[in-house]
Amino acid sequence: MRNYATLAACSALAVSACASADFVGLYSAGWTGVNSDGSTGAVGTTDYCVIDVYAQFDSNESDGFAHADATLLSTFNSNVAMSGGEAFIHNDILGGTWLPIASSDDPSSGGLPWADSFLMVGGTPGLTNTTIGDPNLNSSDAAVLTAGAGWYNNNPNNLQGRVDTSLRTMIGRFVVDTAGAIGASLDMTLSSSYNYGIGTGTFFTGEASGSWTIVPAPGAFALMGLAGIVGRRRRA
Repeated sequence: MRNYATLAACSALAVSACASADFVGLYSAGWTGVNSDGSTGAVGTTDYCVIDVYAQFDSNESDGFAHADATLLSTFNSNVAMSGGEAFIHNDILGGTWLPIASSDDPSSGGLPWADSFLMVGGTPGLTNTTIGDPNLNSSDAAVLTAGAGWYNNNPNNLQGRVDTSLRTMIGRFVVDTAGAIGASLDMTLSSSYNYGIGTGTFFTGEASGSWTIVPAPGAFALMGLAGIVGRRRRA
């Protein structure tokens, strides 16, 4: 089953652009269960719930350029939050930032990219990623994402935001503690800009939206209940 989010209604001036553009919305494969050591498990049975979100393009080439050359440049005017107010978790080498440059695989310095919330315009998390925040992003406010925040590739000529073979560009990873997060959803709206390489102009999208709920895997509730029973016995 595909997990495409939808393009929300655009302003009257942008309806035609939204309808014809090669950008079609947001995509995620959904939440996964991850532990601090990088091991994975069923959602509801691990330390964290983790979700990766992507900008999704299609192959219609309605913009007049090769679809494989679609390259995300920025996102802006975002509203991203957990429905229950759950805090986003950061495990990076700077002690808590949204910038992907700090999400290095360096456990000795606190870097656990598999369990770290960060924003990006393509590429891979770590020291070579050239994503930075716009003036509306408070990158040090780790628990929440500032309303209206944006982020962009500070070196667009490196084509870091170019789509993969599935015509997707990753825009962020979001991590929450499993405890208390079951049933909550990640709710997101944002707009984006993109091109098809140097000299192709800049295209702007309408507002895209998505919502993904944390649903425990079959059997996870039983394990959670057992953990609660053990905990009560220990306190008795």
